[in-house]
Amino acid sequence: MKAGEVKKQVVQEPPPAAERVEKSADSRRRKIASALGRCIRTKGFSATTLTDIAIAAEMSPNLLRYYFETKEEILEYYYRLMSDRLMASILKIERATPEQWLAEFCAFSIGSGTDRAALSLLIETFAVAMHHEGLNKLKARYDNFMARIYREFFQWAGTANGMAAHDAAQLARTIELGIKLGAVFQKDFNARQAESVFLAEMRRLAGLAPVRRTNRQPFGV
Repeated sequence: MKAGEVKKQVVQEPPPAAERVEKSADSRRRKIASALGRCIRTKGFSATTLTDIAIAAEMSPNLLRYYFETKEEILEYYYRLMSDRLMASILKIERATPEQWLAEFCAFSIGSGTDRAALSLLIETFAVAMHHEGLNKLKARYDNFMARIYREFFQWAGTANGMAAHDAAQLARTIELGIKLGAVFQKDFNARQAESVFLAEMRRLAGLAPVRRTNRQPFGV
């Protein structure tokens, strides 16, 4: 800067009032959704009331009802956030080789990327979706996404015994949900074991060489 020149300061204008209000509203909706998640983990969805959610969100029930009229509306919003995050994360998994993608996918969807509390919430959501149109549509959207991901994987990696990629995808999704149920209800079935079982089953469906196991014990021990 030359002598005698005055440095101009760039003053950033604040966002429009409407934009600030919308960001604040979205932040509160997310806070309410997170509070619902904590309530479900503690006492389940059916036993949770709007008052419970308001207390967990540290706001009055009247303020909560300004954003959501029912707890089902909150669950629908929460599931949309959760499913959007899951789909975005799955799409980011690098597709270098089928083996590499599969290992990362299994780790994210069942192993270290998913804890028992999150799985419990997912199952609660599926149960409510049976009788709630909005949630049912969101679940169908996520199911269709997963079906496409599995189908594309088997088209890329191949399948065992000439099975059609579509059929292998349906079977893989069924196995995934079954293993997730086991991870929730079987206390001695941890996330690492669930990931290992799922990876082995997926490799079998794709006709990939099985992962070598160590520390094997005699059958029945």
